[in-house]
Amino acid sequence: MAALAAFAATSVAAQTPATTSVSPETGTTFVQVGRLLADPASGIVQRDKTLVIRGNQVVEIRDGFVGEGRVVDLRDDFVLPGLIDSHVHLTGEQSPTSQLDGVTESNADQAFAGARFALRTL
Repeated sequence: MAALAAFAATSVAAQTPATTSVSPETGTTFVQVGRLLADPASGIVQRDKTLVIRGNQVVEIRDGFVGEGRVVDLRDDFVLPGLIDSHVHLTGEQSPTSQLDGVTESNADQAFAGARFALRTL
């Protein structure tokens, strides 16, 4: 289950509902991906691949959409294994008063707003 959570976090497609069933091979998850950037240094985007995950590690990349048992369907999505998009603006939010808020709110006000926005982000 940790592998499933890791891929949810690493994928642009984390908001896409995944289809999952029980795997006959304990600890193995098949992640079917439409587009895959497995080697960022090369910049090559692969299409229609299946990642085979055992434990918390990608052990194989297979051609096509294969797998039986625990399958995560990300066939319409772009996957970057291991990447977490952590870019956030916790102390601000676009609003009609956001420019004014930047000069009228105290550090304490921004801290409370940041806590509220962090809860929304999680």
